[in-house]
Amino acid sequence: MSSGPTLPAYAANMPLTDLRTAELLVVAAIRLWIAPQRQAVCAHPVPVWCGGFSLAGMDMADIAAFDSLLRIVATTAGRHLDLRCRHSIRLGADEVRLLCLVGLLQQNQRPAAAAMLGHWLPAAAARVALAPALCFATALRDCGLLLPSRHGLPAGSAHPDPGLALLH
Repeated sequence: MSSGPTLPAYAANMPLTDLRTAELLVVAAIRLWIAPQRQAVCAHPVPVWCGGFSLAGMDMADIAAFDSLLRIVATTAGRHLDLRCRHSIRLGADEVRLLCLVGLLQQNQRPAAAAMLGHWLPAAAARVALAPALCFATALRDCGLLLPSRHGLPAGSAHPDPGLALLH
């Protein structure tokens, strides 16, 4: 029995057309989450990025876990994050890291996910980020939104070219 075609590994600048539904939902939510920070506008009482998760069947605690994870990453990464605007047709390097993190946790690879966070964030932030990341990944899985297994996941250590790290 075939397990289907081998999917390409995630990579920065990967076209969004190579992603599947669950991955696109996560990327769209990341981009909608970061948009108000870019524009320095007041957030809506119910942020736009919550809609897709609500429609998928996630409850507010699961949605809050996503928010917590992104807040931890955005405030502790120690550099500008490569999270693209909602109009970009390609993945940013930190969007890749977030997809990899969720995928690892959905595959019950918690030590690998913790190591990835440890290479990306300061140690204390990585420890704190693991709980909401696990909650979010589990909620997606429980809603039937599984990120596909992609071989060759990046280690999540340094940005390949720190000069290119940006908030696009």
